[in-house]
Amino acid sequence: MSLPLRGALRGGGLVSALLAVLVVAAGAGAAYLGLQAQQLATLLSQAKAEQEKLHTVNDQLEAHGATLEQQNVQLSEKSQTLSQDRDNLLAQVSQMKVKVDEMENLTGQQLQMKEERDMLEELMQKTAEENRALRNDLPLLQEQLEGLQQAYDQSAMERERLAGELAASKEHSNEEQLKQELQAQEQEQAELKNLLKAMHKEVEEVEHREGTARKQLVELQKDYAATKDENGKLKQHVETIPGRVTQLAKQHEQLLKDTADVHYNLGVYLSQSHEYERAVAEFRKVIELRPDDADSHYNLGMIYAEHLPNRERAMAHFRRYLELNPHAKDASRVQEYIASWQAWQAKERLR
Repeated sequence: MSLPLRGALRGGGLVSALLAVLVVAAGAGAAYLGLQAQQLATLLSQAKAEQEKLHTVNDQLEAHGATLEQQNVQLSEKSQTLSQDRDNLLAQVSQMKVKVDEMENLTGQQLQMKEERDMLEELMQKTAEENRALRNDLPLLQEQLEGLQQAYDQSAMERERLAGELAASKEHSNEEQLKQELQAQEQEQAELKNLLKAMHKEVEEVEHREGTARKQLVELQKDYAATKDENGKLKQHVETIPGRVTQLAKQHEQLLKDTADVHYNLGVYLSQSHEYERAVAEFRKVIELRPDDADSHYNLGMIYAEHLPNRERAMAHFRRYLELNPHAKDASRVQEYIASWQAWQAKERLR
């Protein structure tokens, strides 16, 4: 049971009415303030939740940024490694070129040695024939020399005989005739002596020429043996050239492939990094090394179609891609792109 307020209000009925209005207004204001406070609390709670979400998103962005930075560092290291691999491959290609040049020089040396060997064989044959001719002539010259020696001896004996006869027949009338015969015999003996001297000289020259020819033949035989031995070694070395050339060709092909792969990987990395112009340069290098690289043509087509707009180049690379890989999984998509571009061109021509 509640107790009434003590004392009445002063001022009559008007005062009472005013007091009632003030009481009602105060109650309505309190209700409104309560509603506003409740709404503010709700908004504050929502703002706090949004703030927490923003903090979470910020943390996620920071983590993603750190991951991207780490990936960028890894990609930079990979790019540096690829560049080093490319430089190493180019150095190996240069070394292989030097080896090929050396092998070509060896082949030229073999041909030169073959020519020298043929010349030596011809010279040896000619020298041997001259030596045989000299040996055949020497017995004849010795026989002629012996005949001249005998003729000289007989002439000397005849001269002595005539001289004796001359001395014995000085008193006879045929002294003058014997003297003439003696003079003729002396002249003949002098001629025989000169001829004999000339024959001795000729025999000595023949013997000297034969000795010189024999020495030359020995030297030629030594040179021929040395040349033959060296030619044999060179021949053995040259016989390995086809195998080495085949091996070098395989190594060269592998180096071209590895170098093309380096440029291709670098092109992919540059594409992922949105450096499309540099990526185009790398893919073009791949095509220079391996014109039938379908994936490089496809990547160039995509870059020219989507990122560096050049429809004609894109079409050319896509067509080449389909020629090289007509049964590719994305062949139909590429064909649709070509068809849509051709249709657009046809509409443009009609305008």
